[in-house]
Amino acid sequence: GNFGDPGFTAIAVTPFLVRPGGVRPEDREFVDANIEFLIANRKKDGGIYGRGVANYATCVSIMAPVNDDPEKHREAIADAVKFVKSLQAASGGIGYSDKVGPEESDISNTQFAIEALKKAGVEKEDPTYSHALKFLQSLQNRSESNTGEYKLEDGRKIVPMDDGGAYYKPTESKAGIQENPDGTVSLRSCGSTTY
Repeated sequence: GNFGDPGFTAIAVTPFLVRPGGVRPEDREFVDANIEFLIANRKKDGGIYGRGVANYATCVSIMAPVNDDPEKHREAIADAVKFVKSLQAASGGIGYSDKVGPEESDISNTQFAIEALKKAGVEKEDPTYSHALKFLQSLQNRSESNTGEYKLEDGRKIVPMDDGGAYYKPTESKAGIQENPDGTVSLRSCGSTTY
């Protein structure tokens, strides 16, 4: 009735729920067993996760019960939503867990969180969204919106390249850095969220 970890289980079962026509009768037992596993893995903090990556796992674990029967699983969904919101750093970003600082929030975890919250019915006026937007703008290589004060570990200040692209997190681009003549650095824009 599961795939050994809540995150993997949620990813495996959600397609059965969102397929055209919904869950087939012959798949219902499989789906129910996997959703029960997800709910059984709910932690005291409201998250649904196993071996780390608490945000990712909880976000995908929100999707299965929401797509199955949101009223039946209302309490677990509400707890998971509170958990995801609790992970938001002052910068507006969200990282793998609550054990990271604002520089550790990233575009991928933040996107997963926003998608899960929206799917769970969090109203668009909720400040979580506007704070996340501020964070996402801080990842854009655009000085008009990226006004963050970030530095590399060696102390060099990061300044936007103004090419309009984006990067993974405030202090890291998988595409590398550009060293500027004034001693600052710029993070190169990525063609994808991570690699």
